[in-house]
Amino acid sequence: MGTKPLCSFERVWESSPCVDGVCDQDRCTDGLEAWWRFDETAGATFLDSSGNNDSCTGVDANRSDHASGRALDLNGTSSYLHCGELLGALDYPITLSAWVNWRQGSEDHSYTIVGTDEPSSLMSGARLYLYGGVGEFALIGVQLGNGLGYEDANRRTFTQEDGVYPVQAGVWTHIAGVVHSDSVAEL
Repeated sequence: MGTKPLCSFERVWESSPCVDGVCDQDRCTDGLEAWWRFDETAGATFLDSSGNNDSCTGVDANRSDHASGRALDLNGTSSYLHCGELLGALDYPITLSAWVNWRQGSEDHSYTIVGTDEPSSLMSGARLYLYGGVGEFALIGVQLGNGLGYEDANRRTFTQEDGVYPVQAGVWTHIAGVVHSDSVAEL
């Protein structure tokens, strides 16, 4: 007897084996496309533990030790991880998730947790983020393997699901966004 373990999240699944964040231990890696533990001790490269070789490069991303292990400390303005074009090869459903512990800042500022777009542009990509302490998930002109994408520069596909509950600053919280289709996403 006992409870099922929580999956460890900094992962991208083509489909998630978990229900409400809980899954059988044997299925935690089913459909797993990328998983970054951030447990490297030096350098700007963060290795993919899924076995799919989708490593990330950190820009102004500092390592930080916490009681629960190692994490990344991102400054909220210029630090990010570049993980290539992973989502371009995936089909629905897609799950993006992470454990976050954020420091409260400007209430009208967006803090990206996981994103596939270029940090200098909001024109295309998928993004799981906090805005004013509330989790949000958006697809902005992203082109996935099944053809979701923008038609021209003035017309974009946009799907967003606002979080129901605020994410408390200073507390580790699991955030996940699931894209079911080009018009259905949930946080």
